[in-house]
Amino acid sequence: MNLVCPITALYWDLVALWFYFRHDRRTLPPVIDREDGMPDPDRLSGWNVQSKAVSHCGASCTLGDIGAEWLVYALALTIAGKALFADFALDFTFAWILGIVFQYFTIVPMRDIGRAKGVWAAVKADTLPILAFQLGLFLGMWVYQNLIFSPGLPKTTATYWMMMQLAMILGFFTAMPVNAWLVRTGWKEKMRPPARRDPARVRPRDRADSALGRRGPLPAPRAEKWTGTAPAAPRSCDPSAGATATGEPDAEGPGLPADSQPLEHV
Repeated sequence: MNLVCPITALYWDLVALWFYFRHDRRTLPPVIDREDGMPDPDRLSGWNVQSKAVSHCGASCTLGDIGAEWLVYALALTIAGKALFADFALDFTFAWILGIVFQYFTIVPMRDIGRAKGVWAAVKADTLPILAFQLGLFLGMWVYQNLIFSPGLPKTTATYWMMMQLAMILGFFTAMPVNAWLVRTGWKEKMRPPARRDPARVRPRDRADSALGRRGPLPAPRAEKWTGTAPAAPRSCDPSAGATATGEPDAEGPGLPADSQPLEHV
């Protein structure tokens, strides 16, 4: 969501900002640590879960559309003599490629699967949502380019990009039913909370590591290698004792050397 949230704000403006502070900010690592885990998606409203799912494919569509639109303009590309048809073709191609990349790096860490399975899972998760999003977007583009502002607005005007924002919002809503179905079937991931930790069982060192940004338990201490012999028993410190702590007589007699005299007690 680090990239999805600011990209979504490109066409949702203040609505995306409100949604971030109201919902998405609760999934940041500092907030998760302070509030003991992420919110349970099973307790969230349906529109909340679906909005986050659509925003992922919407982010790839937004970036793909921006890049494709300027490429068509720079190269003066047309299909059947119309630049709008070239926009449709390149917009979908760029959006689909970026969508697979976004979903790959989302699904693979969550499911812990290999690269080939990760690519296939990303294709299943994002192809239909991107197609639905782009259908709504293309409908909006066709309306304002052929009906409202016929024969079409140039891409160098602010009005063109304002209308593009409205077309993207339309695509956002046309993609919601498909995303809802994919989340229910499990083809698309739903936000899941991490395992909760009991604060009473967290060691002080773990709390310090969490404050410094380090994760995971402390490494286990290494076991000492057994040499096969027991360590020597300590000698007795009692001067009057003539035996060591093991009970055997000391070969040198008392515990003090021969040239040493015990101190007299006054």
